[in-house]
Amino acid sequence: FYVPEFRLYQAAVPGRTIAWVWFEPTRTGNFELACSQICGSGHYNMKAPIRVVSQEEFEKWQAGKIEAKAEEAKAAAAARALRTSTAAVAGLATLAQWRDALSGRACRWPSA
Repeated sequence: FYVPEFRLYQAAVPGRTIAWVWFEPTRTGNFELACSQICGSGHYNMKAPIRVVSQEEFEKWQAGKIEAKAEEAKAAAAARALRTSTAAVAGLATLAQWRDALSGRACRWPSA
């Protein structure tokens, strides 16, 4: 691939990972990565956007990603707890057992 504004060229092989590419942009903005090899009928359309932002903007974006991941984990834990408590409550057979369970008193589970 090639990024003309960065004067950056990197050979890539489909299906293989590039270990690293290093460059230091001199300005923020939106740039375009383009395929630099004639590799098929869709070659002209093999492009990808590159967005260069300030350090502060990057850190704000990264903090948002970390916060979103924490919220996602919290929601998943709440869903698991709800499924667990719902399954436990479904085993209560009588109104007395429901009352005891909701009031926090020990309840006896139905015997099989």
